[in-house]
Amino acid sequence: MKHSTDSDYSENKRTEIQIRKKEKKMSISIYALLIIVTITLMLLIFNLLIMR
Repeated sequence: MKHSTDSDYSENKRTEIQIRKKEKKMSISIYALLIIVTITLMLLIFNLLIMR
């Protein structure tokens, strides 16, 4: 009985770690998207200022 609960616990830990890794990747991708969007907006504004 105890052995099965130990294995369940380790499996839960493993899935928890996998979920955390996925969340970390998601946050990194969101930050990358924000940086790309801000850079493109800055370039657009810069080009508009040069055009005038």
